[in-house]
Amino acid sequence: MKDYLKIFNKLSKLDLTSYPVTQVGGYLNQIGVNANIIYTLHSGFPIYRARPHLDEQEEFKTRSQLSYKPQQYNTTFQRASTPNNTMFYGSILPPEFGENDINNARLTATFEASKTFRNNLFNSNEKITFSLWEAQEEISLVVVLPMKKDDRSDSFVGL
Repeated sequence: MKDYLKIFNKLSKLDLTSYPVTQVGGYLNQIGVNANIIYTLHSGFPIYRARPHLDEQEEFKTRSQLSYKPQQYNTTFQRASTPNNTMFYGSILPPEFGENDINNARLTATFEASKTFRNNLFNSNEKITFSLWEAQEEISLVVVLPMKKDDRSDSFVGL
């Protein structure tokens, strides 16, 4: 565990404005093997997205205002994207939706996009626009699982 803390400490001291991609990759490789659950969305699959407004007067009137940055214009690091890989946040309901599952795709998108929830500002107002996307081709997703497992099963991950 001490080795991990040393690596995380080195990562935290990097000047990320200089885009030290090689150094970050080297440190992450030192951590060792990791696992991801990949889920593939097929063409036509719905994706729920949310975008917070900067203020009450801001309006989104075009599709491009709710879209992600196209790869050719993606030259900086962002929350999920890197210059080599455009990503976006979204939420889905699996087709294997079970009777005990909670329909929370819109809520999940809100928690990810909202400054109110991300920053624990539970006494605030925030305007959010929702959009429903449809996959045009197969998309591979990394599934984010909660750290705490409750006592109910989830048909999405087979728990």
